Amino acid sequence: MIEVRGVSAGYDGRDVISDLHLVVPEAEVTVLSGPNGAGKSTVIALLTRLLRPRKGQLLLDGRPLRGYGRRELARSFSVVPQKDILPGDFSALEIVLMGRMPHLGLFGSEQESDWRFTKEAMERTDTWNLRRRLIATLSGGERQRVILARALAQRPRFLLLDEPTSHLDLQHQVKLIRLIRREVREGIGALVILHDLVLAAKIAQTLVLIDSGRNIVAGPPAEVLREDRIREIYGVNVDLVPDPVVKTPLVVPRLD
Repeated sequence: MIEVRGVSAGYDGRDVISDLHLVVPEAEVTVLSGPNGAGKSTVIALLTRLLRPRKGQLLLDGRPLRGYGRRELARSFSVVPQKDILPGDFSALEIVLMGRMPHLGLFGSEQESDWRFTKEAMERTDTWNLRRRLIATLSGGERQRVILARALAQRPRFLLLDEPTSHLDLQHQVKLIRLIRREVREGIGALVILHDLVLAAKIAQTLVLIDSGRNIVAGPPAEVLREDRIREIYGVNVDLVPDPVVKTPLVVPRLD
């Protein structure tokens, strides 16, 4: 279990998040949502130790994150960032194989299992047909799927996904959501940052809304999403309509 306990952190002496509390269990989808600048991506920066908290605790299985070695942490977390700078002269296969680095032995040579996990991850993300293509030649959506495949090849306990659908067409958005659900059924915990409240309501077991770096509310989407609350956080009027199939709330902005 990942725990964020009363964490405050930011940049250049200014807190972006303040007294934030968050729990991410294994075998569940936790969605973090909120307006631009609310501090959502900062949470992932903290969990991956790219940023230190000014106060509060970051825990994995009750142990402080700072007590984990880099390799141990990399076996626990896989990250799909909003933006990733990839070497353009590497093939898609080579990029995905990099996900196996935390598991390589003393001499860093790939074993049969590393190639097997790499191929399996690429098949799950519809990127096996791209394996010989150089990253520089791929579209934004294709690159995003390769990055996701790299995260899956890592075989983590937790997936940390920052706006993973942002470059994907509708077909691959649906496939991604199905893939996340499948991984969660197999025991992985997922922390997903999403702007799309409709999509968040469909996939989250726990939806966490934050604003200005602070918790507003957390719970099942049907309880969290209320018209007055959305108006307060986002500054827009909406109607909530039950999804005709799964009954989760559909957030419909009023345009008049």
